[in-house]
Amino acid sequence: RCMGNIKINNFEMAPFLSNFYESPIEFDGITYPTNEHFFQAMKTFHVAERKLIAAAATPGAAKRLGRKTQLRPDWEEIKEDIMLMGLRIKFSDPLLKAKLIATGDAELIEGNHWHDNTWGDCYCDKCKNIKGKNMLGKLLMKVREECKPTGPRPMKWHIFNSEHHPLCWDDFAIEFDTKEAAERFIYS
Repeated sequence: RCMGNIKINNFEMAPFLSNFYESPIEFDGITYPTNEHFFQAMKTFHVAERKLIAAAATPGAAKRLGRKTQLRPDWEEIKEDIMLMGLRIKFSDPLLKAKLIATGDAELIEGNHWHDNTWGDCYCDKCKNIKGKNMLGKLLMKVREECKPTGPRPMKWHIFNSEHHPLCWDDFAIEFDTKEAAERFIYS
């Protein structure tokens, strides 16, 4: 593992973990550009509102629309399940799945400065003495465990840097099924 046993305290270190990261989610015939769009749209049963949220220009705009939507009556009971569903769909993408697995056993913490101590852990002066629930981080770690392969892994070819460590992007090891594929990548 590249990450070792460290904490990822801020998703700016690994932006693909953020709900704002562009990763289309298809659900009930609607494509949501990010998991944030998906999560906010699931707050309502109204298809027109879901489509409006899906069409929002940015994840932040989708979040603002989600705050104004007519909440479904069961939202508080199911919101964690909805987030988990969105994360499972997002990380079914092979590249995102590999990046998530590459975080190893790192504790994933949605560190923030916007006072979100439910989905994350705010580190601003006002909240620094409050321990956030970090629900998003915990759900990401749950999905990571579900994504990890079981049983023996097939042999893979790795690209190494000059220090003989796997070449990593955001600590994501690049693997290839054959030596030829690795060489094509290096020399392309």
